[in-house]
Amino acid sequence: MKRIICNILGLTAIASVTILNQGCDNFERTVVAPKIDITEEVEIDALADRQNLFLTSSYPWFAEANDSWITLHKYRGQALLRDSIVFEVAHNPSLDSRTGTIDIRLMDQMTKRITIIQNGMGEYITLTNNMLLFNKNKAEYTIAVNTRVEWSLDKTSENGFSFSPVDKNNLKIAVERNETGGDRQASVTLISKKDPEKKATLTVIQKDVESLISISLSDDQKKAIVKKTGEELSFPIGVDSRYNCTVSDSWIKILSAPEMKGSTIVENFNIDFSVEPNTTGEERTGWVKIEDAAHPECCDYFYIYQRGVSRIIYCKPGGTGDGSSWEYAMGDFAKAMAACDNLGDMEIWVAEGEYQLSGAFTKKTVNAYGGFRGDEEALAQRDMSRKSTLRGGNHQLLYGWNSTGPAGVYYYLDGFILTGTNSTAGDTGNIQLWKGHGLRNCIICDNYYGKNAGGYFDNARIVNCIFYNNCCDWSAPVHVNNSELINVLIVNNTLKSTAAATALRCAGNSTVINCVFWGNGGNSSGLQMYLDANGKGTFRNCAVSGKFSFNGSNMPAAYSDIMILSSDNPGFADPASHNYALVEGSPLIDAGFNDLVLSANILRDIVGEDRIVNDRVDIGAYEYSPL
Repeated sequence: MKRIICNILGLTAIASVTILNQGCDNFERTVVAPKIDITEEVEIDALADRQNLFLTSSYPWFAEANDSWITLHKYRGQALLRDSIVFEVAHNPSLDSRTGTIDIRLMDQMTKRITIIQNGMGEYITLTNNMLLFNKNKAEYTIAVNTRVEWSLDKTSENGFSFSPVDKNNLKIAVERNETGGDRQASVTLISKKDPEKKATLTVIQKDVESLISISLSDDQKKAIVKKTGEELSFPIGVDSRYNCTVSDSWIKILSAPEMKGSTIVENFNIDFSVEPNTTGEERTGWVKIEDAAHPECCDYFYIYQRGVSRIIYCKPGGTGDGSSWEYAMGDFAKAMAACDNLGDMEIWVAEGEYQLSGAFTKKTVNAYGGFRGDEEALAQRDMSRKSTLRGGNHQLLYGWNSTGPAGVYYYLDGFILTGTNSTAGDTGNIQLWKGHGLRNCIICDNYYGKNAGGYFDNARIVNCIFYNNCCDWSAPVHVNNSELINVLIVNNTLKSTAAATALRCAGNSTVINCVFWGNGGNSSGLQMYLDANGKGTFRNCAVSGKFSFNGSNMPAAYSDIMILSSDNPGFADPASHNYALVEGSPLIDAGFNDLVLSANILRDIVGEDRIVNDRVDIGAYEYSPL
């Protein structure tokens, strides 16, 4: 018997063949029967969890989850190898258990269904909220307890508070008037009689105030990470007078805010609200605010961070995982990008650090955000002064081809340093971004490339970026065609030849707004900007050192409010050290054009500060603030 292994379209198929007579053409062929060895039922605790389900299969396999609370991270594999399905289950907030399934297919020959049973929270003890607030007056309150088990208390009184069970699902708290002259606090723990390891602790605080408006959560708990599909949420408050409840944006809707007409006793109840689906493609942040109706300065906030995509791939230096979380982060940014579907419902979060590229990096049509510490839960928690470094070599650095996404929608590299190219190659550019791609909050520096060392951008958008110390032999450090440059610095770059310009080459109907061209040089003409024959660009509220001029007698189709800078420092903090932040007195402060910044929803500058201060945007990548 001979074992013959065939590879068809990348899938390994195995057949056993018996040769009856080697002297003739007749033979009998027997195909291996499809078979999967795997546990067919898995029981999981109610809390969110990650599972590794081992299997072997006689054929290549593919798995898919049939329920939204099950997320597959490894869902395909090869034949005859000890393999595994890696999946996560979301927290089950219900008291009851739930059942989901995963189907495994073998080349359309066989399907095996794995049943996932996730227990409910009924075996746990949970409270409607873990903190209750009281003003200084005598009060009594009953809190709901969510559980199916019997429980006991670790104490019945402490520091002026008393605790007593009403029944399995209710706990009463009473407190005397606070005459201590300060706040007082106590805690009580409810312990399961069935399993003492399962418990819940309630903290009670009596403030030394006559009136109270507050969200009954710690600062860390006053936030919610919400899926892009939206959901309904609630949070507890303690109030003893009339209050108002408002939201930051129309995508947040208040469902229930019980009326409080005024009382000397604190009432504790929940504010219920919903978050609509997010169709923007990027994370958005909002809040729910409660405030004293008579004294609006007395207020508290609950923050909402809503995902823009369904899946995040995480990457950090030294990571060895599958990219499903910071704990399981990938270590290679190129592989993280390769794992994305083009125009997929996903994005990449990249921790601060350096990522050496072994070849030209291919950017798919998804957003990638750099500069994370490596423990953030929301994009808004990123410190934008941090950057992740992509380091090139003797090759083109970055390439992003045409997007087929919606018109006017851009997919960014945001929060990166692009550096380290050293190549005499003379093709289109060191960085190439085409339709639908963009750079935002990036630094492109210290690259040498034969042509367009800072990049070639075609129907792309560049926002809050700095190009410096890029050197090329011909064309220009930056070349744009039918693209938008908004609040960009092109400074201290070098062109060796006289073929075009030391800063910018402009083709098509490009738009250049609030940009700075300063300190560029290297060729004998001293020309900073060049218009191609078809160039019809629009320049508005830009600052140029020396003079605003192009090749020959060419000028853009439209230009206005152009500022001429002297060769001296135009108000940068320390240009010799490549610190181009603005200092007090810079002519670039409050000299920009707001309209395109507002319409493009550009809210922050390159380091995360407010993009518009004093009602008018600054020119360049940084916004000056006197604070």
